[in-house]
Amino acid sequence: MQGLPIETLADVQTSPPSTPMAKKDFGIGLFLSDNTSDLAATAVPKSYYTYSEVLDDFSSTTEEAKAAAMWFGQKTRPRVFKIYTYDTTATPLVANAANLALDADSDFHYIMASVNILSTEAVALTFLQWAHLNAKQGGFTTSDPLCKDSTSTTNIMYLAKTAKYNSFVMYSSSNDYAHVGAFAYASGVHLDAKDSSFTLHAKAITGLTTEQITTSQHAAIAGFNGTVYSTVNSVDMLLGSKLSSSDWFDSKLQSDYIDNAVAVELANLQIGARKVGYDEDGMDEAKQQVEKVLKHGAEMGFIAKNKIWRGSDFGAIKTGTLLSDGYYIYSDPINKQSDSDVANRVAPFIYFCYTERGAIHKFRANGQRSY
Repeated sequence: MQGLPIETLADVQTSPPSTPMAKKDFGIGLFLSDNTSDLAATAVPKSYYTYSEVLDDFSSTTEEAKAAAMWFGQKTRPRVFKIYTYDTTATPLVANAANLALDADSDFHYIMASVNILSTEAVALTFLQWAHLNAKQGGFTTSDPLCKDSTSTTNIMYLAKTAKYNSFVMYSSSNDYAHVGAFAYASGVHLDAKDSSFTLHAKAITGLTTEQITTSQHAAIAGFNGTVYSTVNSVDMLLGSKLSSSDWFDSKLQSDYIDNAVAVELANLQIGARKVGYDEDGMDEAKQQVEKVLKHGAEMGFIAKNKIWRGSDFGAIKTGTLLSDGYYIYSDPINKQSDSDVANRVAPFIYFCYTERGAIHKFRANGQRSY
């Protein structure tokens, strides 16, 4: 007689491995299009990987092709360029169209739009506001000569700066998609690689015509936190690379990367089969994941070792403290958690700070000589 099944003593089941969350791809751009003549309105943004693929759907004279030429023309080999085509009659407000695109496919970092959609700078400002509020990197190119006048308080650079949007605004008198070229340059940089940190300042952008501006005009654009493509000592380059908020383009990008990487590592710690204990050992395990991200940030060149902390007092770190590793992490004690947090299994906050590496945009030297 066989008797009772083996499951009486041992019931074994093998589950497939859990799928970890992936980090956000900071190299993808989305372009909003109203050109339903060349491509019917799409429910989901369409991805393109080469300029020739764009020409399969849009003629070379269209705004979509002009923007794609700037995107795919950069030497850093930028990646995915998505186009979301919609009916502006049914959806007249650009913010509503951006919401539809976001709901359909949120996997993008840069957002741009056809000049037919951003037909006025007032509309462009609402577009930049949407990008800011939705944690996307919005950009716009203006040809308004008032951006070269430091006394102006009506140009879009000034208005975006006053609103402190995380927007990238360029001045160009000849190319409506100058900012697309700058975004594309950044898109082609693989942030995960060692020593991959970069700055847009002083970089060459393929397909852009330089602006012949005076020193005072450049100072005005810089004062509005704008960027311009001009010539310095016969070399063509981007001058500026600040966001309207006064943050640097590269600093914001790298900060966003680190925040996303920390969130993903902490989420993946919970996705695994083994639970993370609600105790100090569990918190140590979580802080190890945060430290892994920050160590990688130092390897990529985002974080600088042996710099002093210039922020306000932070845990045991005081203003002026030297951070030898470039970062500091701590968490509140488990035993000081409220009864509600313990009952709901909400962990104490993990706090971290780091000293960014930044970039030098101007050198100074003072020499002496004698007979």
